[in-house]
Amino acid sequence: MFTSLDEPDLELLIAGPSGWGDPVIVDNKRIRQLGYVEEHDLASLYQLSLGCVFPSLYEGFGYPVAEAITLGIPVACSNNSSLGEIAGDAAITFDPHSPEDMKRGLKSLVHDTALRNTIVKNCTARSNLFTPEHFRMQLLSLIKAL
Repeated sequence: MFTSLDEPDLELLIAGPSGWGDPVIVDNKRIRQLGYVEEHDLASLYQLSLGCVFPSLYEGFGYPVAEAITLGIPVACSNNSSLGEIAGDAAITFDPHSPEDMKRGLKSLVHDTALRNTIVKNCTARSNLFTPEHFRMQLLSLIKAL
């Protein structure tokens, strides 16, 4: 479904171990499965990217989305589970059960420069939610409420 974007200058890099079930074998030279990526290489991988795509069917937190946002990288992700709350206005969201909606989200990420620039600006404000200071303040607030 991703190969139908008709973007000859772009590659889809799939980072991380395969998810649930058997690994997917992709026979397409524009889609590269990197497997596990060392933590010290992730920032470079994100920063060299046009954006981060996270088509998860279920997610507990969504670390890749938070990582991309804190680095100012625009995100296209599923609109389910915790991802909408994590991404906020720093992402284009799509229905992961709909190939057409996913394609729409990816095309927006690739072609809509104004939208992508707005998302990058929103990443700065959104990334403040993922700092140790913010966590500390939220924890203190919770403790005081007890």
